[in-house]
Amino acid sequence: ASIAESILYDCGRREKMAPRFGMHLAPSVLTKSMSLWEQELDEAGIDRAVALIRRATGMRNDDLTELIAAYPDKVIGLVGIDPEDGQAALEDIDRYVLQGPAAGIVMELGKCRMPLMADDERLYPLYEKCQAASVSVTLGFGPIIFTSTR
Repeated sequence: ASIAESILYDCGRREKMAPRFGMHLAPSVLTKSMSLWEQELDEAGIDRAVALIRRATGMRNDDLTELIAAYPDKVIGLVGIDPEDGQAALEDIDRYVLQGPAAGIVMELGKCRMPLMADDERLYPLYEKCQAASVSVTLGFGPIIFTSTR
């Protein structure tokens, strides 16, 4: 699959959901065109875009790595971390952020097999690792995203 196909997944579902929030999908999303995406960013005066991986939807962190490599001056990446992955989640922070190209992490706590609250003790090792390395943490709760760099 191309980068666009990997990152711009399930447009049919998005197209149905967007009007509920008073939104519409950009032509680049509908056509899965990265060149059109670049053009849309330029026309909007946007220098860099944040791309995040939603693990709960099947997106892969390796796709984000490819996207950042293809558009290093356009993309700030946040890797998807599944807090239920335990040690593997900590290793993903090392691989994709501390030793890789991503700027931070995103966790969708409401999408875990057993939804988690932001203050759940099982998250502490992830928070501590990110805090020690000054890694941005973004928490998703459905359509709302919360970000902290502290």
